[in-house]
Amino acid sequence: ICPEELEKISECLKILKQQNPEQFSQLVPMFVSIDPDRDDVKTVAEYVKDYHEAFVGFTGSAEQVKKMSKAYKVFVSVGTKDSRGDYIVDHTIVTYLMGPDNQFVGVFNKNHDSTKMAELICKYMDEYNKKTIQ
Repeated sequence: ICPEELEKISECLKILKQQNPEQFSQLVPMFVSIDPDRDDVKTVAEYVKDYHEAFVGFTGSAEQVKKMSKAYKVFVSVGTKDSRGDYIVDHTIVTYLMGPDNQFVGVFNKNHDSTKMAELICKYMDEYNKKTIQ
């Protein structure tokens, strides 16, 4: 996810923490790197903490990242290396909301602002909690 999306998600987390600390405490925001050649575990862990202390960062082998990308329908295209060995990774920008049972709950894209994301997360969590109480 580009830095702008991580900033938006971070702002959403701040809104949730302020407006509904109980729901916020139930969230585990996760970031998965799609560039295992540049991003090791330590790099990803440090990177996400720059955005919000609640983030947990993940990466894996090239094969694991490919499998995850396919499972979550994330388009990934690694560009050609330049003379310095640098490259761009083009990818889908999407944020998934998963339930505690690892089931898909909702999806957010770049058209959702942080306030709308926070509102929808609260709504989804309320609906989930009502189902589990019944």
